[in-house]
Amino acid sequence: MLEEERVNTPKEIIRDAKPVIGFSLKFLSGDESQIIRKMEVRDINFQDIKYHLERGEVVLISPKFLENSSTNTGKHKEPWYFTHI
Repeated sequence: MLEEERVNTPKEIIRDAKPVIGFSLKFLSGDESQIIRKMEVRDINFQDIKYHLERGEVVLISPKFLENSSTNTGKHKEPWYFTHI
């Protein structure tokens, strides 16, 4: 017999979601310099995003969540990304 796969309903997703307190924006220049500019903002200015896209830049947007102190153990975690090649 196959086991049913449990899927979160929208109410469960909303209840379990952490509040978004802002956004992290990263702009990667489209020229040979490959400069990355980082910003943390409370609200996204889409006119600014459009401006960067029209200049050929790559725009990365990620939410910043309110940290839950009960799940934060205070331990420093190692980065999950490559630090060198």
